[in-house]
Amino acid sequence: MAGIEIRLAVPEDAERVSLIRQTAAEEASRYRGTRLAPPLSPRDGFVLVGGAEGEVWGCLECSRVEESIWSIDRVHVLEEARDIGIGDALVRACADEVVRRGGLQLVSSAQPGDRSLKNLFERNGMVAQTILVGRFLSDPASGEDVSR
Repeated sequence: MAGIEIRLAVPEDAERVSLIRQTAAEEASRYRGTRLAPPLSPRDGFVLVGGAEGEVWGCLECSRVEESIWSIDRVHVLEEARDIGIGDALVRACADEVVRRGGLQLVSSAQPGDRSLKNLFERNGMVAQTILVGRFLSDPASGEDVSR
């Protein structure tokens, strides 16, 4: 593949971004504690797309948490385009965009077992600050008590 290209998503990217979101959700279901944020609306943040040779292979969704704190809610690169640097380029471009919008801090999370996402964040200077633990007391789908 030729050089990596990163840009803000445009309406014409919607179908490809939807496919990437669906693939991300399917892959995330393998990990414990998975909770993907709902898709962003433009007023909440921004979506970046990345790829090569005119084809979009990955996307990153970022939202404002507080005045100067932003969160990467989802970053995903389709399997056939991994290991060429699209994920790293998306995270770097996200940091640049957050700074451009006045942000001072960028945060995110990775699910237990998602080593590749953890490694992506660490390669880009993001390190664990808090470990969040929890459990469901009732099944979210059925409401059945699962607390015992």
